[in-house]
Amino acid sequence: MASDLTPVTVWVGEWPLLKQFVGRARAGSTNAWEAALSKGSREAITAVTVASSRVDEAVTSQSRRISAYCFANPWLQPAALVGVATAVTTSKSLRWGTAPAMRNGILVGGLTAAYCFPNDIRSFVDKAYHGSVRDA
Repeated sequence: MASDLTPVTVWVGEWPLLKQFVGRARAGSTNAWEAALSKGSREAITAVTVASSRVDEAVTSQSRRISAYCFANPWLQPAALVGVATAVTTSKSLRWGTAPAMRNGILVGGLTAAYCFPNDIRSFVDKAYHGSVRDA
C-alpha cells in the first residue's frame, strides 16, 4: 500500500539542509499516510492531507524567501565564497603559527575578492583616484 503513495511535491532545490528537512518531513508524512489509510477513516486522511500541505507550504515559502533574497543581493554568494575561503585557509595554516596563518588568509581573501569582484574594485579605484583606470 505504501508503494502507491507519492510525495505532494518533488524537490529540485539547491539547499542541502532544507532538502534534509524535507526528507525527514516526508518520511513522517509517509508514516502518517500509512497509519491513516490503515485506519480507513475519512477524518484521519483529511488530517494527514492538511498536515502534509502545511509542511509543504512552510518549506516552499522559506525556500522562496531565501531565493528572493539571494537574487536581490547578487553579491551574497561571492562574498560568502571569499569569507569561507579565507576562514578555511587561515584555519588550515594555524599549525605554522598565527602570523603565517593570517598572512595566508589575507592573501587568499584578497585574491578571491579580486577574482569575484573585479568590476567593483575597478570602479572603486576610479572613484578614489583622479586618473581613470579604464584609460590604462
